[in-house]
Amino acid sequence: MASENTVLYSATLGGFFSPGVSDNVPADAVSIALSVYLELLGGQEAGLEIVPSEQGMPMLRARLGPNRAQQQAVERSWRDDVLQHTDRSVARHRDEIDLGAISSLTIVQFGELLGYRQALREWPLSAAFPDASKRPVAPVWLASVTP
Repeated sequence: MASENTVLYSATLGGFFSPGVSDNVPADAVSIALSVYLELLGGQEAGLEIVPSEQGMPMLRARLGPNRAQQQAVERSWRDDVLQHTDRSVARHRDEIDLGAISSLTIVQFGELLGYRQALREWPLSAAFPDASKRPVAPVWLASVTP
């Protein structure tokens, strides 16, 4: 059973319990050496995750990245945020033109902005989607004119 130099691990709860301290220890709890427990915590601090082995013992593994659906959701959210953020520049340019005022964007910049926004809309249809490194690239000047 458990001693001072051991910790209990439950695969069903994915948690650790201290012998003699925890009253509600799950039935599947297994005893592990304190040194193993400390190694597991060190691995977790280094970015690994603690998971149960097939035998119910705790082990370290590399964290799994997001699945494809999660990556797609992240990229759609990013795209939607950028579209919303650039709406202001489009609206401002159109308002300035409608008022006959001097536009804050040149005709070329406005065309580049519209092209970028269209590329954002088409991004989810791209074969490279949802690879964030293949996102549509904003015009260089855009960061200097959008609030």
